[in-house]
Amino acid sequence: AKLDAQGALDGRRYTLSVALGASGDKLGKVQLGAIHPHLDWFNLMTYDYHGAWEHRTNFHAALFGRADDPDHAQQLW
Repeated sequence: AKLDAQGALDGRRYTLSVALGASGDKLGKVQLGAIHPHLDWFNLMTYDYHGAWEHRTNFHAALFGRADDPDHAQQLW
């Protein structure tokens, strides 16, 4: 409402966006049904599923799961 009011004053269109972690454990903590009517854009951060904090390399941001993925049970795709 504040962005709409400001836009009416200065003739601009403001957008409201959010950046969300894309894994199930992150999205499960967000009330998407409650926030989506108020947002213009969702940015899903589909990266950093695996990294230097692990003891082996893996797909950085896999689009689909693979049965031969040693971390398949984590469902990070």
